[in-house]
This record gives sequence, structure tokens and C-alpha cells, in this order.
Amino acid sequence: MPLSEKTQAGTESAMSLKIQKILPELTKSEAKIARYLLLNEAQLGLETGASVAAKAGVSEITVSRFLKRLGYKGISGLKEALRTEMTSALLEPSLRSERLKEGSLSGFLTSEAESLLALAQQMETENWTRMIATLDQARRVYVTGFQTVSGVAEDFAKRLNIVRSSVHFVSANSGGLVEWVDAGRDDYSQDVLIVVDIVPFAREAIQISRLAQKTGMTVVVITDEFNNWAYDYTDYVFHGRTKTGLFLETTAPLVTLQNFIVHAVAQKDPGRTQHRRAEWQSYLSELKLYFS
Repeated sequence: MPLSEKTQAGTESAMSLKIQKILPELTKSEAKIARYLLLNEAQLGLETGASVAAKAGVSEITVSRFLKRLGYKGISGLKEALRTEMTSALLEPSLRSERLKEGSLSGFLTSEAESLLALAQQMETENWTRMIATLDQARRVYVTGFQTVSGVAEDFAKRLNIVRSSVHFVSANSGGLVEWVDAGRDDYSQDVLIVVDIVPFAREAIQISRLAQKTGMTVVVITDEFNNWAYDYTDYVFHGRTKTGLFLETTAPLVTLQNFIVHAVAQKDPGRTQHRRAEWQSYLSELKLYFS
């Protein structure tokens, strides 16, 4: 991989870039393979086509076809390409360290901007439209997030609550999902759970998604490019590219996805949105919490 291409993409491999380019177009089976490859790139040298298939939960022929789609002649072709890239990387200074020293802000900003623009592909799909309609019509919406994106998820819940009612941030660790308890109600099909999670994926994310699916809730997952578990629980999975070359993963694409969700839900019923905002502003005025 040329150094210029590596610089633009952070420290991502050609395989990673190829997968991210076609991510919104993948079938469920292909998505499982893609996310396994992305999440386990460092260990692929020890894998076979059969082992990748078993771990991704698909057939070996599906793995073979997917690798061919990426331009590789089977798992051996992929491993050879990764080996060549790794050799080249060893001959270069650490890109992350060099960037940290040089502070090439223009390169970072370009990569960040590209990660945001890539979201348009997902927002133009029928899947996105259906998800927004589901959120608009939901009886209750629960939002949860874990580890470093817990605060991002909580902020999202508050912002979504401005444009529609009955939005609750939930924390399985602190509340044990007491927010779900509703005496006498056994139909949760009109409720939605939104999960925000990135690598390293939280065990609670899978557990709470499984529970939500079991109760009949619709699950929506906002996540990074490495997620390989969410499709077991929902079709509403939306990815933001978090590896842009910064020292830590960027959360900008996830926040942007959330902002557009709030905007889209607000647009579904402008009258309702304006009424809620006006009423909220009147409470703020009475509370006198802010300087005018």
C-alpha cells in the first residue's frame, strides 16, 4: 500500500478499506464475514476458509465468494496480501507516532470528513426510512450505551426526547432495566431499544439486545465498522467509520448518525415537534436556569 494511501486512511489495510466501501450493500451473511475479518485482522494469518466460516456462522462457499468479491483468490490470497502490507509497514516509521509528532491536522480533518460523508449511503436506504418511521410511531424508546460512548448515548436520548415523548436512557448496570417494568403490560412490540456500542464491544450490549428481541421490541444498533454481532438481533444496524487515524477512535460519525435521527424524527411531525419545543422552552424560562 502506498504511503499516501495509508496516510489518508489512517493505519487501515487495503482489505479494511475495500470492505468499508461496500459495507452498506452487503447481505447478512456477507456482513457477518466482513465484520469477522475486520475485527480479527491481526489473527487472519492463522485462519482457513473453514475456520472463518465457522466463526462467522456462514458456509465456506459464502466466505470464498465474498473474498472473490473483494478481489482475493481465497483465504490464501487474502493472507498473502496482508503479509505484503505488513512487511511494508515494518519498513516504515510508525504512522501513528509520526502523525502524533507532526500534528498533520489537515490529514485528520480530511479523514474525519470522509467518514461523515460516507454515512449518506446508509441514510439513503429503505432500511433507514423504515427505522425512522418505526421510531416516530414507537410507544416508548429506550437508549443505552456502554463504556466510552455511554455519555454520547445519554445525550442522544435527551435530544431525541425534545422531538418526541417517552424516550428513556437506560443502564443495565445501574438500574437493571427497571424502566422496562410495566405492570399488566405484556406487549412490547411498539417499543424500540437503541443500542450505541463500539470496540471493545460490551457484553451487556448483546445481552440487552437479546432481551429486547425476546420481549418483542424493535432493536436499532448504532455502531462502528467492526460490529459483527448486531445482525443477529436486528436489520436496523448503522455503522460509522471510527478509525480515521486519530490517536483514539473518533465518535463523530456516531454522533452525526444520532443527530440525523433526531432531525428525521422531528420532520415526521413538525407540529408535534414545535409544540414540544415551545412547551419545553416555557419550562426553561420558568426555571431561570440560563442567562437570556
